[in-house]
Amino acid sequence: MDHNHDIVVVADEISDLRLLTTMLEKEGYKVRPAETSQLAIDVALVHPPGLILLDVRMPGMDGFEVCHRLKQEESTKDVPIIFLSSISDNEARAKGFSEGAVDFITKPLLEVEVLARVKTHMRLHMMQHLEQLVEERTIELKTEVDRRTRTTIELRKSEQQFRSLMEQSPLGIIIYTPDGRIDEVNSAWMRSWGIDKSQTAQFKASFNILTDPQLEKLGLMPLVQKAFAGESVVLPPFEYSGKRTTEGLGLEDMEPKTIWIQCHMYSIKDEHGAVAYVIIINMDITEVKRAEQEFRASEERSWTSEARFRGIMEQSPFAIELLNTEGQIFHVNDAWRHFWGLSKKEAEDVMQHYNMLTDKESEARGVMPLIKKAFAGERVTLPIIEYNAKNVAANIDLDHLNPNTVWIQCHLAPMFDKDGKLQCIVNAYVDLTERTKAQQERDRILKLSPDLVCIVDMDNGLRYTNPAWKHVLGYSEEELLGKFIVDFVHPDDKAKAQEKREVLVGGAALYDFEIRCLAKDGTVRHITWTCTSVPEENLIFCDGRDVTVRKKMELEAREQRDALARMERTTSMGQLTGSITHELNQPLTGILSNAQAAEMMLGNDRWDREELLETLADIVADTKRAGNVMRSLRDIYQEQKGEFTSIEVNLLIEEALELMHGEFVIQNIHLNVQNAPSEIMVDGNRVQLQQVLVNRSDERYRGHVSSGTGRSLSGSWRRPSCRRR
Repeated sequence: MDHNHDIVVVADEISDLRLLTTMLEKEGYKVRPAETSQLAIDVALVHPPGLILLDVRMPGMDGFEVCHRLKQEESTKDVPIIFLSSISDNEARAKGFSEGAVDFITKPLLEVEVLARVKTHMRLHMMQHLEQLVEERTIELKTEVDRRTRTTIELRKSEQQFRSLMEQSPLGIIIYTPDGRIDEVNSAWMRSWGIDKSQTAQFKASFNILTDPQLEKLGLMPLVQKAFAGESVVLPPFEYSGKRTTEGLGLEDMEPKTIWIQCHMYSIKDEHGAVAYVIIINMDITEVKRAEQEFRASEERSWTSEARFRGIMEQSPFAIELLNTEGQIFHVNDAWRHFWGLSKKEAEDVMQHYNMLTDKESEARGVMPLIKKAFAGERVTLPIIEYNAKNVAANIDLDHLNPNTVWIQCHLAPMFDKDGKLQCIVNAYVDLTERTKAQQERDRILKLSPDLVCIVDMDNGLRYTNPAWKHVLGYSEEELLGKFIVDFVHPDDKAKAQEKREVLVGGAALYDFEIRCLAKDGTVRHITWTCTSVPEENLIFCDGRDVTVRKKMELEAREQRDALARMERTTSMGQLTGSITHELNQPLTGILSNAQAAEMMLGNDRWDREELLETLADIVADTKRAGNVMRSLRDIYQEQKGEFTSIEVNLLIEEALELMHGEFVIQNIHLNVQNAPSEIMVDGNRVQLQQVLVNRSDERYRGHVSSGTGRSLSGSWRRPSCRRR
């Protein structure tokens, strides 16, 4: 039940009870009516409410006496009480306020007035509770800071953890250097003042706490100077105008808030005893101060409580059991029976035989010491455990029962009478079975996943890594947490990784991009990443798949393809040997013949100069032709890497036909070639395309010969002449 919406209504007239219950429940309040004074006291002590509406005129014990008794009890002394009365004289009102009431509502009851006063005092009660929580948190924080002060060396060794603690703290934290300059602030400090990171940088560069005129004017500078001299100091609450400070520093464009704060100042000393830093923890108590102001503006103040406990138990969706001081259950609600899967008769059997103080299952789960603390009078919350109720049933000779096995967290609250004697223990169960199973399933999936799964804090590095990081890169979780993924990236890919990180910080998602990482043993792993960011939570979720083996296999496959292509070209060369021999013989024979003719001409005193030049030109042409044949042969035979270039199709066909010309002549094949009217450019590997054309031409003319269709071959090519001299 929400304590802040729980109201006890005490009146002996049924009409008043019904009227108040109806109008309050309509506004969302939980109402517990009580018809007698003693019942009102009993239910208030069992479960203190957030407010009590108490009729002054009650049979036997009047409202003033009820109020007096409740104010004497520790658990109900702070619960606000509003009197309902048809009496309007000042003496009765004075008596009511002297007993501790916060307000009077005069009958007849007006709905607008009742709801307005109830809302006001419920809110005041909540603000008072908030103030108490702030005080408790202040004590806890001071204790934590004192502990960290005593372990300065360890704090320096774990600077990353300290920064994480600063960012997670709900309180504003500022670290000053010994000269009064700001060294660092956390996000909570920026939020409390309403400024962003860029403005914070300006403020840090200009502000010095040791020359702050506002602290001087408030008379707090001597205490601040003590902190910088090495003492621990607590400043009293004060109202501080951030706007006035920034104006004094020439930062008029900034508009920080004006807030109420209380500061705790601690000096951190180095190994020589000199002040190294001064840490100031700012508690923003603005809301508390506002609550105090509203509280003082109201007509009266008081605290009260009342409840009809058994009725609330039955309405509660949580399983609740009441145990006596001996550890036996004496009452349960319907939610409890449903929670364990028991009928009413089976629940009665359990209540008769079960004892929490001798529960072997609780003993096995290690929570029995905490249970005994609750029966000693402490309020206790047990850790989350898997509770096998079937084993418990067997241990108390109820083997026929088949209760549920669940993940639970128990809240044990001791209840005392007015003399402070323990009356009973209230045990409320929270069912965490579904949540725990879902979490276990998620953890199993992440642990079994071969992918590198991680959660990255945008400011503080890796927050979570799964076991795949150890398997793939060799780093343990301890070596990874707090580091950034870029710390493990191959040096050549660091710039690329930083670019991707900036995109993710901006709120985008990235899919299937490759970043090489260095394993712990120095090997390079190729990782394909998919990442998405949640800027509002300052988190990046990443999934990386190791594709190193796949990359290696792709490289090997490409090398094998190149080797096979080379073998095919070698095989083709065997088939073209005769053609190539003929193709080389022709230019070589021409060179020899023309050289001999030239020699004879020069030996003759009467030789024709033009004829000699023509003969020498033929020698040059035949030499180039033989060189082209050899180059083409070398290109086909040598190993190719598969590079693609831009190739003109007509020229490609010309070169292929040059290689095949001798074979066509040997086989007595007449070739008609018709080139395209204009250039056609394609991307490909020149030698591989030539090989395709050569192989395809070889298949076509051999098919014509074997089928007896003649010795003519035509196609989509045409060249002026295929003949040689």
